[in-house]
Amino acid sequence: MVLILSLLACIKAPESSTQTMIKGFPTIAVLEQENGVTSFPVELQQSINSHLQNSGLTLVFYDIPAEFSTTKETEERLALFTQDQFLLIESKAAFFSQLSGRYRWETSFAVHLRSDKEIKSTHFDIPVFLIYHHQREADALLEAEAILLRELDLFLKEHSEQ
Repeated sequence: MVLILSLLACIKAPESSTQTMIKGFPTIAVLEQENGVTSFPVELQQSINSHLQNSGLTLVFYDIPAEFSTTKETEERLALFTQDQFLLIESKAAFFSQLSGRYRWETSFAVHLRSDKEIKSTHFDIPVFLIYHHQREADALLEAEAILLRELDLFLKEHSEQ
């Protein structure tokens, strides 16, 4: 019996000849603030990519063009890019109230995927609670990270062409 178990432990599983293709999406992730637009925090960008790699997807984050500060129209923002597939994540975070010593913020996300001249979109809101008064929009996005990752993963799995 011990001999059989020893032999079974030495058997290697056959290696798969098909490799997982990682599909990259050019992406702009915008955080709308009172004083203009800014990119998602780097920690959030890295977290999104590490989470999506399990699904065979990766996002290539670009810097925000200057034209984004002059327009808030999604169609105009998407028209600035010529790639076949392009992902635009627009977000806002607004202070909502103070509750039991914590600061409630409402984060809103609009995710738009342009592919083949068609735009697929989803919108969702995530309430978050911050501990400190000095925490602002970027901290609210980081607090909403877990739900954002789940929603973004579901949206891309449903609408991306594999």
